[in-house]
Amino acid sequence: MTGEKSSLFNRLELARPPRWFTRHFGRLKVRYKLMVLHNFFFFVLAVSVYLSVIPVFSEHISAARQRELQMMSQIFSAELPLHGNEESSELSVYDLRRGTANELGLSTEGNLFLSAHPSHTWQQGGDTLFRRGNLPD
Repeated sequence: MTGEKSSLFNRLELARPPRWFTRHFGRLKVRYKLMVLHNFFFFVLAVSVYLSVIPVFSEHISAARQRELQMMSQIFSAELPLHGNEESSELSVYDLRRGTANELGLSTEGNLFLSAHPSHTWQQGGDTLFRRGNLPD
């Protein structure tokens, strides 16, 4: 019985034409097969490392951004003079602008908060800070 089942299985295998990949991969010499398998393995390895490391880096970057915004908020709270032409080289990477709430795009909620708390800062969006400035003399 087992011989009959085995020969039937072999006949079915021979009757089905080999798939495209099997046909082309089977024609390669052993050295080229090893090169293909080696490259495939390292491609899978690189993709898996990339996908496992990206979330860790994105968490570090978002935490650093929050710390930076907190430091800028403290600088704003200290009411240090921040003039566009007098700012230090460390602050030159920030887009420091002066203007009215409408000119700067401050939301109504932010404007109400800053009216009630003039010494605080308002964070709008992910990377925009506002503070109420003093009127020029």
